[in-house]
Amino acid sequence: MSEKLIMFHGFDQDEVLGLMRLLKANIAEPRKVAFCMTTENNLEWKIRDLISDVVEEHAYMLKREDERAAKREAEE
Repeated sequence: MSEKLIMFHGFDQDEVLGLMRLLKANIAEPRKVAFCMTTENNLEWKIRDLISDVVEEHAYMLKREDERAAKREAEE
Protein backbone atom coordinates (compact mmCIF):
# COMPACT_ATOMS: atom_id res chain seq x y z
CA MET A 1 0.00 0.00 0.00
CA SER A 2 1.61 3.27 -1.10
CA GLU A 3 -1.07 5.76 -0.14
CA LYS A 4 -0.17 8.62 2.17
CA LEU A 5 -2.27 9.00 5.29
CA ILE A 6 -2.13 11.39 8.23
CA MET A 7 -4.01 10.37 11.37
CA PHE A 8 -4.83 12.76 14.19
CA HIS A 9 -5.31 11.56 17.74
CA GLY A 10 -6.30 13.68 20.71
CA PHE A 11 -7.27 16.79 18.75
CA ASP A 12 -10.76 18.26 18.60
CA GLN A 13 -12.48 18.71 15.25
CA ASP A 14 -11.62 22.42 14.91
CA GLU A 15 -7.95 21.71 15.58
CA VAL A 16 -7.95 18.92 13.01
CA LEU A 17 -9.54 21.14 10.36
CA GLY A 18 -6.98 23.88 11.01
CA LEU A 19 -4.09 21.42 10.86
CA MET A 20 -5.44 19.88 7.67
CA ARG A 21 -5.62 23.30 6.00
CA LEU A 22 -2.06 24.06 7.08
CA LEU A 23 -0.75 20.72 5.89
CA LYS A 24 -2.59 20.81 2.56
CA ALA A 25 -1.12 24.26 1.88
CA ASN A 26 2.37 22.82 2.39
CA ILE A 27 2.13 19.43 0.69
CA ALA A 28 3.16 19.12 -2.95
CA GLU A 29 0.13 17.03 -3.93
CA PRO A 30 -2.48 17.39 -1.18
CA ARG A 31 -5.11 15.36 -3.05
CA LYS A 32 -2.84 12.34 -2.69
CA VAL A 33 -2.94 12.48 1.11
CA ALA A 34 -5.82 11.01 3.11
CA PHE A 35 -6.59 12.39 6.55
CA CYS A 36 -8.43 10.85 9.46
CA MET A 37 -8.85 11.21 13.16
CA THR A 38 -9.28 8.57 15.79
CA THR A 39 -12.68 7.85 17.26
CA GLU A 40 -13.85 5.63 20.08
CA ASN A 41 -14.96 3.17 17.40
CA ASN A 42 -11.89 3.07 15.16
CA LEU A 43 -9.41 2.84 18.03
CA GLU A 44 -10.49 -0.78 18.31
CA TRP A 45 -9.77 -1.55 14.64
CA LYS A 46 -6.68 -3.23 13.30
CA ILE A 47 -4.49 -0.53 11.77
CA ARG A 48 -4.56 -2.37 8.41
CA ASP A 49 -8.37 -2.18 8.38
CA LEU A 50 -8.42 1.48 9.43
CA ILE A 51 -5.96 2.48 6.72
CA SER A 52 -7.89 0.50 4.11
CA ASP A 53 -11.17 2.16 5.14
CA VAL A 54 -9.70 5.67 5.13
CA VAL A 55 -8.00 5.18 1.75
CA GLU A 56 -11.23 3.81 0.26
CA GLU A 57 -13.26 6.73 1.62
CA HIS A 58 -10.64 9.19 0.38
CA ALA A 59 -10.85 7.75 -3.15
CA TYR A 60 -14.64 8.00 -3.04
CA MET A 61 -14.52 11.63 -1.90
CA LEU A 62 -12.02 12.55 -4.63
CA LYS A 63 -14.25 10.92 -7.24
CA ARG A 64 -17.29 12.87 -5.99
CA GLU A 65 -15.27 16.10 -5.99
CA ASP A 66 -14.15 15.48 -9.58
CA GLU A 67 -17.71 14.68 -10.69
CA ARG A 68 -19.02 17.89 -9.11
CA ALA A 69 -16.29 19.94 -10.79
CA ALA A 70 -17.09 18.37 -14.16
CA LYS A 71 -20.79 19.10 -13.67
CA ARG A 72 -20.06 22.74 -12.82
CA GLU A 73 -17.87 23.09 -15.91
CA ALA A 74 -20.58 21.57 -18.11
CA GLU A 75 -23.13 24.04 -16.75
CA GLU A 76 -20.97 27.07 -17.56
